[in-house]
Amino acid sequence: METLKHLVLKCLIFLVVITSTANGWPWSNDDRQNRIDEEIQRRVEAEQKLIAQEHKADGWCVVAFVLGIGCIMFLIVGAALGSKGRQHAEEDH
Repeated sequence: METLKHLVLKCLIFLVVITSTANGWPWSNDDRQNRIDEEIQRRVEAEQKLIAQEHKADGWCVVAFVLGIGCIMFLIVGAALGSKGRQHAEEDH
């Protein structure tokens, strides 16, 4: 049992010494700042890609809306022309 206490005590001393001297071990402060900067850059790039995708989706929504309105107009015009054509055909007979 004495060796287990010594082992735990040595581990605790080791952890205290490492954390007090390295201050962020296993990465130094420069490494930590570099990792933070890289993460910020990755998030900014991801946000820019997301914004670009949203703009593309918005453009396609406008195109689909315009095409839908055009199809409805052609349907109405076609129905009106068909109706007039049928009326003229009935008048001729």
